[in-house]
Amino acid sequence: MLGHNVKYSPTLNDEQLIKIAKKEHRTLLTRDLELYRQAITKGTQAFLVEGTTEAEKLANLAKRFDLNLEIDVTVSRCPKCNTRIKPIPKDRVIDKVRRVLGVPKLWTGILAWGSLARDRDDPEGG
Repeated sequence: MLGHNVKYSPTLNDEQLIKIAKKEHRTLLTRDLELYRQAITKGTQAFLVEGTTEAEKLANLAKRFDLNLEIDVTVSRCPKCNTRIKPIPKDRVIDKVRRVLGVPKLWTGILAWGSLARDRDDPEGG
């Protein structure tokens, strides 16, 4: 949502995570101290995410990486599929939204992503 290109997979093992992070020049974020130590030992950029609440964890990430925690729709990405989120006209999706959510005519605008934002004629979703 903050515009950063991220990867996440709960199915990868530690070795795979480290290999991908190193190959793709990513910083490995983890709460697992052992994984953090392995990554650092193998020369992979890593950050140990610490904090007892989600707010503390986010604050630590923001401080370490100088992140602005304000959502900017011009750079936002979907947390589910990592594609860019962009504003689209209400009239292009309102019927889809009503069908999916059963929402009455309360919408004044919407940000859409993934298959909701895309139609067959426009693979970019715009």
